[in-house]
Amino acid sequence: MTEWTKHLNPDGSYTTFTFVRDPVQRFLSAYVDKCVIEPAKTHIQALDCYDCGSNMECFIHTLHNRLWKFMNGTYSLSVMDKHVIPQTWHCQMKDYMRAYKIFRYVSTTSDEYNIFVKALAEILESHNVPQKHIAYVIDGLTSGESPHTTSKSTVRYCQEEIERLSVDEWTIQFNQPHDYTVFTVVRDPIERFISAFVDKCVFTGYNALYALPPFHNVDAHMIYVDRYKLGACLLPKCMSTIMTGVLCYLYDDKAFTNANRSIATEAFVDRFCGDTIDSRDMKQWTSRYNRQRDYTVLTFVRDPIDRFLSAFVDKCDIEQNHPEEWRHLDCYGCERNVECFIRKLKDRLWNHLNGKHGLTMMDIHVVPQTWHCSMKTYMSYYKVFRYVSSKSDEYQVFLSELKAIFEDRNIPQEQISYVMKELNVGHSHHSTSNSSVSSIYRNELMSKPELIKILVDLYYYDYVTFGLPFPKF
Repeated sequence: MTEWTKHLNPDGSYTTFTFVRDPVQRFLSAYVDKCVIEPAKTHIQALDCYDCGSNMECFIHTLHNRLWKFMNGTYSLSVMDKHVIPQTWHCQMKDYMRAYKIFRYVSTTSDEYNIFVKALAEILESHNVPQKHIAYVIDGLTSGESPHTTSKSTVRYCQEEIERLSVDEWTIQFNQPHDYTVFTVVRDPIERFISAFVDKCVFTGYNALYALPPFHNVDAHMIYVDRYKLGACLLPKCMSTIMTGVLCYLYDDKAFTNANRSIATEAFVDRFCGDTIDSRDMKQWTSRYNRQRDYTVLTFVRDPIDRFLSAFVDKCDIEQNHPEEWRHLDCYGCERNVECFIRKLKDRLWNHLNGKHGLTMMDIHVVPQTWHCSMKTYMSYYKVFRYVSSKSDEYQVFLSELKAIFEDRNIPQEQISYVMKELNVGHSHHSTSNSSVSSIYRNELMSKPELIKILVDLYYYDYVTFGLPFPKF
């Protein structure tokens, strides 16, 4: 906040909102949200609830002890803690509360909600926000659902471009003259507590207790076309083969087509560009090519279990039909036994984190997506696309968004048209998403909840980081 204020609001010209709530209501909201409603809808318990399950008395006593121990330097705060700590602990209130316009949380069904919406509209008008934008915001607030909830977009529109994790940093950079209007929202503390507790703690389901840690950097495969300042960091089984073909074509379209190559049939092992446009070190590549962040860098993520099945079917079923000397990966000695493979994968990844061994190429195909592309450091650099099947309705949405990026990079229309035509042809030869073989293994997994639980533990932070829905039975 200090840094943001210094850089963007030094004269105090921002109007800055914050929202507060009755503390007990806020607690109840957090409890109900995280421990009752969310698990009931998804059969997933996203946070650990201090191992109290749906026992609210246990939860409150544990919370009391944890927060005092945190103050005494015994504990650090978990994600669960941050849902229920006092509101005064957020937003650096001690230093910046006078800079905020503080709204008290009101229910959307209450008479006071319209007063809040009107007050918000007046603030937007005072900051010369265009009327069409104000109308869009107000419509979104009063229609019963946020505009983004019905969007089919595969891209998170703003990424992290308008976010700052540190209030100090944001204040220094953007609010040194104090010309921002900054909102915050507070809530009845007990209602907020119960909302967090119910959301995270009341029904049994998936939680982070046994989750494999995220952001363990093991692999980065960057391909790039410097003439268009366009790149992609590729994850195995997430459109990596097809995007290699796309960027290879854009790197030298004439040589690519003169060699009778096709994006739709390009194979990674004998790709036309070879290693010419590859980098395996994100830090080095960024320092050399993208220091000014003038590149558009794409990356693609995928439902973790879909991605796991794609890798397993490709490497441990389809390739098993090839002569032994043509088989690329060992499948941990499990061949086509998916249960054997999952249990050995779990042991291998935990043993790797404990320093017992390195990773093989088989491992690289199935490690969490957050372990690729130096996500912890560079995720804010990426435009993240969610993998969609070429047979799905969303595929055309993906193509239109990709086309818009190409146009923004000033790629000639002739090249854009060629890429769009090739991407409409269908899957690469590697693709297993529509395979009947994949369906057989999927049915086996869904009939064995213990295996699904192992996979969710391994890929828990893929689901959380990329906003992907947890599996349902």
